[in-house]
Amino acid sequence: MPLTAKRAGVAVPLVLTFLLSIDAGGQIETVRIGQGGDTWQSMELVAAGAQVTADSLLPAGFKANENIVVAVRWTDVGTGPDEFIPEGGARVWARVADGQPNDVLVDGRSNTSTGERFQIPGQSQDGRIFVFDLGASFPVERIAFFPNPADSTAFLRAYEIKVSDGRSFGADERPIYETLARVEISNEVRTEAEFPRQLVRYIRLETLEPNPFDIAEIEVFGRGFVPRAQYVSNFIDFGGGGVRNFGRLTVHATRVSTESDVVSDDPVQAVFQVRAGGDTSPESYFQIDLETGSETEISAEAYQNLIDRERTARYDAENWSAWSNPVTIDSTGSYEISLDFLPMPRPFFQFRFFFEGTATDVIRIDALEFTHSPPLAQGTRAEIALVGDPFPPAGVATVATGQPATLEYALTAELSGDEGFDGLRIATPGAVQLESVLIGDDREQVVVDSVVVDDSGMSLFFPSRRITAESNATLFVRFTA
Repeated sequence: MPLTAKRAGVAVPLVLTFLLSIDAGGQIETVRIGQGGDTWQSMELVAAGAQVTADSLLPAGFKANENIVVAVRWTDVGTGPDEFIPEGGARVWARVADGQPNDVLVDGRSNTSTGERFQIPGQSQDGRIFVFDLGASFPVERIAFFPNPADSTAFLRAYEIKVSDGRSFGADERPIYETLARVEISNEVRTEAEFPRQLVRYIRLETLEPNPFDIAEIEVFGRGFVPRAQYVSNFIDFGGGGVRNFGRLTVHATRVSTESDVVSDDPVQAVFQVRAGGDTSPESYFQIDLETGSETEISAEAYQNLIDRERTARYDAENWSAWSNPVTIDSTGSYEISLDFLPMPRPFFQFRFFFEGTATDVIRIDALEFTHSPPLAQGTRAEIALVGDPFPPAGVATVATGQPATLEYALTAELSGDEGFDGLRIATPGAVQLESVLIGDDREQVVVDSVVVDDSGMSLFFPSRRITAESNATLFVRFTA
């Protein structure tokens, strides 16, 4: 039979919620990240322009003599990436298809360098291009590069430096660059380009001479906070492959400034969102048959091995909820939300922050915590019917509008281990009156300790007859509406 009652032909849903009495403690657990909990680094999946420490999370900030290159995490992407717009970790590549590593340019060590890679006799080195993607837009005012001190005569004598703020892209979705410096004759072993502070994400260095050269490091300097940053958590699971219900989430935040004696009215904020899912892949991947256009679902690994026209990816809405509505944090304090809008139970939980601020003022996230608990039942089956009419026409219980009717709710829960419940909340369109609660095939009377009735339904508690996997049986709740 259906799980809805009808009044005058209009479906009226009855929503069921399991409850635990207060003395059945130990079910609710708390995950805390940041101060007093797990480190922010241990939960990190993506951090673009963010300063991630054990106790705090905020947009990265630098002093004039601090090298941004050593503060970000680099990935060598060979001769170039597939995408340029999404922010994320820092990347380095070179327009040279020789398979040699490029990350020696950003490892923070002057004694590692390109070495003999660009010092091959008889080979012109004109037009070599190196690109450095900081992963996000940083306030930059100085860029430097230099050779290995052991090979100091192999410095670049002619070069061009271009930069992009990471917010301007062409129709091909590649960065739009502006020329920062073009030098055709240089005698400086250590090259330094100084300029008024500006936002920089991409740095493009091109050689303008055929002579052999060596580069040990590129260094990038600037002052102030990154104006835009993001942090995405990893997929948080709860051990043993178990699913969880989610309770409440609290974020503790502080507005910080590098100019403590100045009260700034500049708008700064951090926006956070959450979602819950059934696996560690919020996207589904498909291979496209180029002849028929049909699609076959494949693994993420197989997807990466296909060219663009042979593949497509879509959000897995069947297993993952959409990101929640954004919650804005714009001042010091604690921000709390209920997570009851998430689909539950689910085995995975994820959150993310987007930061916006100024060079002097940002929001710092000190801690995030949320509660979760195992489901009180793995599944349920319920039926409702009018008393005296258990098998109505078309299988739908109906009553005349405005006329009282007594209904019986039959409920069976799938329980295992320590799962169980000793209360129910039945949401109804109006106030109801409890008539009886029975259990089992022999309809044993259940002593109800307390009943709370309001205009949206009723809550009933029976701690003396807690239903567990061991004592499980069908529960019959009879009430008049």
